[in-house]
Amino acid sequence: MARSSGTTADSLTRCPSCGTETSSAALRASAWLCPSCGWHLVMPARDRLVSLVDPGTFKEFDRRLVSGDPLRFADQRAYRARLLEARRRTGLREAVVVGQAKIGGLPVVLAVFDFEFMGGTMGSVVGEKIADAFEVATKRRLPVITVTSSGGARMQEGMLSLMQMAKTAAARARHNSAGLAHISVLGHPTFGGVAASFASLGDVLIAEPGAQIGFVGPRVIEATMGESLPPDSHRAERLFAGGMVDLLLDSILWPDQPLGRDVAGTPESVAHVSRDMAKELRFPEAGEVDGVAFRSVTIDADFSVAVLACAHIASGRSIGGDEFIIVDQGLGDE
Repeated sequence: MARSSGTTADSLTRCPSCGTETSSAALRASAWLCPSCGWHLVMPARDRLVSLVDPGTFKEFDRRLVSGDPLRFADQRAYRARLLEARRRTGLREAVVVGQAKIGGLPVVLAVFDFEFMGGTMGSVVGEKIADAFEVATKRRLPVITVTSSGGARMQEGMLSLMQMAKTAAARARHNSAGLAHISVLGHPTFGGVAASFASLGDVLIAEPGAQIGFVGPRVIEATMGESLPPDSHRAERLFAGGMVDLLLDSILWPDQPLGRDVAGTPESVAHVSRDMAKELRFPEAGEVDGVAFRSVTIDADFSVAVLACAHIASGRSIGGDEFIIVDQGLGDE
């Protein structure tokens, strides 16, 4: 998902990797991948929903919930002013959009963060919307898909924001106790109270390449310890190699652009699947080679179908037909 990018006055987005400036319309056509280098740029929550759900099926709930200013907080700017600016810039009322939709014809509940809204931080209202998403899904017996891109707890709400960690985790635990699936998609960045609560509790954790994921960011750790960290210490690839992420998807594509096909000149999209996940998916010969940490596969399906397939697996249901086709691309040696 999205790494930091610069936006010019004429609504061109500058790629932080290669410096190419691209219009929003062109980025939407390429699933918010840089057309020059394939870098994952910031994808707004609304576009993320379009890329995941069946057209015309998303029904938002809790839209009227908006943050107040319980602490009357102000730093360089008043909290209320920051909220008004974020709403004006993004067109959203809060940093997360929740609702029910269909993916592949099957109903799901989704919660999608928008990093452009105050860094996707979780305050009281964001926590309430996440908890409500799990509670609605529990009542309706539906899987939940969360897509995070967040700096963590919202400091302008102090302890009230930290309490959302427990609230969202508890709601997710009740959903899990009902035998229902939670698929967590970790975008860049996923940090702090969001990473330390519901986002890391999914039955299946999916991350995008290059995404920074963790509790405390590397710069804070380096400043505190006075030591340099490896450049990939918080990257999704490192977490995947260590077994903390189940799926590493090379790109997030529109529903009519299947994985395995070049998009905007980028390399073929490849999904890396952890060894444990390979066993769960019952890959041929999975686990027969001792010492194999993971294998690379190509998923011949769009991202929404891949997520739906994970939801089926996590809930103990079988996948029928050719919706989710795995082609063995050889074993990894790490």
